[in-house]
Amino acid sequence: MHIPAIKKIRLKNIGAFKDATLQFSSGLNIITGGGGSGKSTILYIFNTKVKRLF
Repeated sequence: MHIPAIKKIRLKNIGAFKDATLQFSSGLNIITGGGGSGKSTILYIFNTKVKRLF
């Protein structure tokens, strides 16, 4: 069974990100950073985009 995976996302003018590309490895990826660095923004984007798939 193939499980879809997000390999890369591009964030442009979203929250703390002016223009950033985030690449993910297969398996578990951990997002870390200080306050205001955009961790919650990344999770929000995942949440809203993944909901559209199902």
